[in-house]
Amino acid sequence: MKPQKRILILGASRLQLPGILKAKEMGLYVGVVDQDPTAVGREYADEFYEVSTIDELGVAEAAKLFRADGITTLATDLPVRSVAYACQLLGLPSLDYDVAVKTTDKSRMRVALEDASLPIPWHMYFKTPDLLDANRIPSYPCISKPVDGSGSRGVRFIESPGELVESVLYSFSKDRGRGVILEEFMWGPEVSCEAMVIDKTPHIIQITDKITSGAPHFVEVGHSQPSLLSQETIGAIRDVTCRAIIALGINHSAVHAELIVTSEGPKIVEIGSRMGGDFIGSHLVPASTGFDMTKAIIQVALGERVNVVSGTTRGVAIQFLTASGSGILREISGLEAAENMKDVMDLSIYVKVGDHVNTLESSNDRLGHVISVMDDPQLALDVCRNVADSICFVVEENK
Repeated sequence: MKPQKRILILGASRLQLPGILKAKEMGLYVGVVDQDPTAVGREYADEFYEVSTIDELGVAEAAKLFRADGITTLATDLPVRSVAYACQLLGLPSLDYDVAVKTTDKSRMRVALEDASLPIPWHMYFKTPDLLDANRIPSYPCISKPVDGSGSRGVRFIESPGELVESVLYSFSKDRGRGVILEEFMWGPEVSCEAMVIDKTPHIIQITDKITSGAPHFVEVGHSQPSLLSQETIGAIRDVTCRAIIALGINHSAVHAELIVTSEGPKIVEIGSRMGGDFIGSHLVPASTGFDMTKAIIQVALGERVNVVSGTTRGVAIQFLTASGSGILREISGLEAAENMKDVMDLSIYVKVGDHVNTLESSNDRLGHVISVMDDPQLALDVCRNVADSICFVVEENK
């Protein structure tokens, strides 16, 4: 009998749980790393290590103790560095560490893409706020964001020079000491491109249409697949994404690329060397294409061969649920009726009565989600919106 393979997964939150469950389904011995001892995925793991997923040395030590055959993470950026560091140390399959850094640092990423003559917004990097010079800003509106932020954390829309300093200071208040970038605000539909890179060959799996909350924070509140954009535009998105993957040197990895379709064509917002979050890779991709992206990521981490075959089969959408104010959640109404609606694949609420909830400034402020699978994405979106409209979060707002 072959020994049971051991996979170490960084993160045990709701977004990493599908990977933990998939690994167990595959018959693997599963270790999980998370600094939160109450993380939802802990109870499903065979072994748990209370270590921050961005503590590179701590993760490497946990991987040694666990005797990992492979290490991976899902749907989150910064642990990608820890994966690459530990794998390099232990001789396991992974991204190069330098590539992991470039794909989790928005400033270095843009420099690499610019050097490859790829379409990106203008951008400026500031290590500290005192380096900000309003006279150097090329145009308005623009966006400020931490270089290592995710989930719209620290993002601020800047419409005019009068908003510049306050907005940049807000972004600095959310960064992890690595600085802030300013970049051109791009007008047009926002999409993401989901891909796998095997033996240096990019395989585009699906294009996702995105819905955001708009200014000032642009938090993602919904996604649908396949994209409703024209085939010509989709072809351009695929081409730009493949060129960017090659320019950044991504290999043996999932890819989640975010783009804006401007009047000049698709421009790259950023590229993550990991699976798309917000249940895009774990739920939407397999529902719309039949390709099990979560399983493929685990196989890649273990050095196993992956056959990337997919085709558009169904329309699928997700919508996130939000509160209209900040304060104590006193009631969730309409939930029973929503649960009985047809064509709902998944309805999850992340909070309970008595919790403190916030108005929407980042993805952490979302209160739940609904996923629907239909014959086309617009029908799926309609189902999600109907469910969302039927649920009310009653909040006793802060005084």
